[in-house]
This record gives sequence, C-alpha cells and structure tokens, in this order.
Amino acid sequence: PTNPEEWQETRYVCLLNNDIYCHPDWAWELAGIIDEEGLDSGSPLNPNWFKHTDFTEHSLTGGVFEGWTTGKEFCGWSLFYKYSSFEKLFPLDERFSFWCQDDDLAIRQDKMGMKHALIATSKVTHHTSQSFPLIPQHKYNEFTDGMGVQLRKKIDAGEYES
Repeated sequence: PTNPEEWQETRYVCLLNNDIYCHPDWAWELAGIIDEEGLDSGSPLNPNWFKHTDFTEHSLTGGVFEGWTTGKEFCGWSLFYKYSSFEKLFPLDERFSFWCQDDDLAIRQDKMGMKHALIATSKVTHHTSQSFPLIPQHKYNEFTDGMGVQLRKKIDAGEYES
C-alpha cells in the first residue's frame, strides 16, 4: 500500500532491508509479543550481530528488551509495527535516503511515548552493508555521512521538540 487509506485491512507494517535472511516464524514471534507486551513496534534479534550477544530469549526479561538504541534494541534493518502505531509516523521523513532513517524513527517514537523492544525469540540475520555497492560512487558520502549531517540539522532545529 502507498497511502493510509489502502492499509485499512493491514494489521502490521514491516520495514525490511534488502540484505536480510528471515528465520522461520520470525514475524509470528514479533506480532505475538508486540501484542502481548503492549508494544508499538519491535525488532528481531540478529544472531551474528555483535550488539546482540548479550540478548537471549532465556533472560529474566523473557527475551523482551525495551529501548531506543539504534543497532541494538532498535534495528533499522528490520522494524515491525502495529499498523495503528506506524500510521502515527507516516509519512517517513524523505530527507533520509539511506543512513539515519532508523535514528529519526527511534527519536520520533520515543518523543511520542511509544514502546519498542528487541524480541530475542524472533530472528533475522542482517548481512551487514551488502547494499553499499548499490550506491553510486558520487552519492556515497551524501547517503552515509551526509545523512548524519541531516539528522544533526533536524535535531539542532528543534524538530523533535514539537
């Protein structure tokens, strides 16, 4: 769907990178725990990601780790939303063409009082940085470090404070 009117029958929205492998039942695990825990969104565990080595489904948290740290609890390569929560964020900020869209979403959701967690029982392997060769060489800095500059401008302009 390209606009909210077309999403009326949709219960969840998932944003996925093109360089991932979804393990069996990954979406069922996310949907079930998001509903059970009253979360707005969730990210799956990436079994090979260095920032996920301390997360386990057998922890005291039951494998649910709330937080907004990008690349840790909030994984931009795989974000799974309740439709009603994603609708509040739509449209996404098109100033972010590659890097920092996840940072922008995490800040926005946090400021809106939403709840997000990494769900360790759901697994998606992210084949990190496999999309980089698809970026035209003359656009590389704009799509990477340039997006960080864009995020800093948005923060400095107070756009997250309203």
